[in-house]
Amino acid sequence: MSYVEEFIPKTKQDPIVNELCRIFISAFYEFYRTIESELNISNDKTLKTWLEETANETFDDVCSYQARCFIIYTSAKCIAGFLTTKIDENYASNVYLSQCAIDPKFKQQGYGRILLQFLSSIYPPETIYFGFCRRINQPALDFYRKCNATFPDNEQLIINYGYNPRDYLVFQFTL
Repeated sequence: MSYVEEFIPKTKQDPIVNELCRIFISAFYEFYRTIESELNISNDKTLKTWLEETANETFDDVCSYQARCFIIYTSAKCIAGFLTTKIDENYASNVYLSQCAIDPKFKQQGYGRILLQFLSSIYPPETIYFGFCRRINQPALDFYRKCNATFPDNEQLIINYGYNPRDYLVFQFTL
């Protein structure tokens, strides 16, 4: 039986942080490699370097308690993936899903959905969950649609979070 628990690292050198960074990079690398030219990565970076930087930023937030991290384990106690969240400063009842990554060897086995459903045990029932997804990331868009997400037209929110509305969509759902 899989289970989810919150991960609170004491330092960024925690070996679990390294494993989560590896999962993040491998979760996105194969698909992003096929659309790399559309990702607008600066010429001085490789896809892997760009993903490493994103993973490091994510875990800087977790280690500085600006984000919460929830890990899902398989029945064999392997880490299948993780989800990071932040409280939206403008709306206390909104939770920003900053990252969700499932190890490729565990994809399409329900771990992502279990992670999302776990949030209902952490946050109040009226919570609205939202995040941003690249318009060209069809696998992620399909996943969020299966989780009953809607995609409201909210260009200002995308801009407020530092993303380009031409490249990203907002998704939101309740549990």
